[in-house]
Amino acid sequence: MGETAPQQPALASPPPRMSLGGSSQLLILAAALILICLFFSVALGVQEFFETWGSNRRVVAELIEKGVPEKEARQSKRLVSPWDQGVKRAVRFLGKDNRQTMARQTAIVGIAALGMTLIIILGGIDLAVGSVIALASVVVASMLAGAVPEKQAVYSAYVSPWWVLVCACGGVLAGMICGLITGTLVTQLRMMPFIVTLGMLGAVRGAAKGVGDNKKVNAPEETWLAHMLGSGDAEIYSDVWPLGVQAFSLVSWLVALLAIVVGAGLLLYRLLDRRSDNSGAGTAIRVALIIAATALIGWLWFGMRYWAIGIWMMIWLAVTVAFVLRYTRFGRHVFAIGSNEQTARLCGVPIQRVKLIVYSLGGMFAGVAGVMQFARLGVGDPTVAVGKELDVIAAVVIGGGSLSGGEGSVVGSLIGAMIMTVIRFGCTQLGLPNWVQEIVTGAIIVAAVALDRLRHRTV
Repeated sequence: MGETAPQQPALASPPPRMSLGGSSQLLILAAALILICLFFSVALGVQEFFETWGSNRRVVAELIEKGVPEKEARQSKRLVSPWDQGVKRAVRFLGKDNRQTMARQTAIVGIAALGMTLIIILGGIDLAVGSVIALASVVVASMLAGAVPEKQAVYSAYVSPWWVLVCACGGVLAGMICGLITGTLVTQLRMMPFIVTLGMLGAVRGAAKGVGDNKKVNAPEETWLAHMLGSGDAEIYSDVWPLGVQAFSLVSWLVALLAIVVGAGLLLYRLLDRRSDNSGAGTAIRVALIIAATALIGWLWFGMRYWAIGIWMMIWLAVTVAFVLRYTRFGRHVFAIGSNEQTARLCGVPIQRVKLIVYSLGGMFAGVAGVMQFARLGVGDPTVAVGKELDVIAAVVIGGGSLSGGEGSVVGSLIGAMIMTVIRFGCTQLGLPNWVQEIVTGAIIVAAVALDRLRHRTV
């Protein structure tokens, strides 16, 4: 009797910890984002209140010194209401202009975080993201400047839109090559990703300085690429919402907060009541999350001009990556390798090929972020994006990514990128120095990793 060959074990469907981010976790992240926004809004309002109050005291003292009676001095028209100024400053932080600025800043970190999400789900790390962003921006600027005749000024030169597209693709290609080199070293030489990317951090930064001749590279200003992160030209019509845009913004905020409060209550009930599967509560939490997200999107859309092209590109890329991770074999392979590489190998997953593709995609997304960085600055700067990899890693970890692999969320990474942007922008508005922002970023990374470890201990 002939023996039948043992069948190759099929690749099991991803366990719950490999999901793209549970609705409960996303609800918590959305609530955290709103609370951080409100914190900085209130903090700025309080700061403005005390500054105005101190200014009024100095004005009154000056008038009294000039011989004006104290009662008349306190009723001077030069005095400003501290409450009014505080409220205006608090509201201004969440105003249209600031939302546009924060959205543009999020685009760079958010796009790079998409590639980092893939890498961290795989169980790897990439410390060279900031250097790749700088290299891509320098490559784009150098290619644009190279198309300008020698005797013509660079800033005012005209460049064909098709050549601008080629230059943008050149920056993306440069990032992909960096990722391909990293993936080759990790897979073929079996080196630790931390060591490889640490070496690439310095090597790519040096390459950026070499391409740019150790200085900023100027490029033509009037190109469509230079306006990728600019504000939209189209205005929102006032008749879109019967009560006006401000009323729609207020209603959207109230609906989002109400949905998050209801979802948080259902989440607490689900955690406390372990006697059943609570499938109904899970569905209700998802519905609450969808309502909150819809309200917040409406607030962003109607409360500001049309988003810049770069922001829409970030959203489109995020949807694409989420679809690939959720519904394709490649996505299941990425989660399987990050969860247990040995088991994935026994199941027939092509480990080396998947790793090579993931690191190449990570470099590609960093290259796209470099193009966005050039669009924001208008020049290629080899010294830009120093420490940007910390923001990118923090965004992914905050969004639910586990540094041990097997977990990650595209939506969570974008929310994490928004949180990092709001924190940096809020600290800048408060007048805090850069070293304070760096301490806050480091503390957030440590806290997020610590929470991840504690969460896995309880599982």
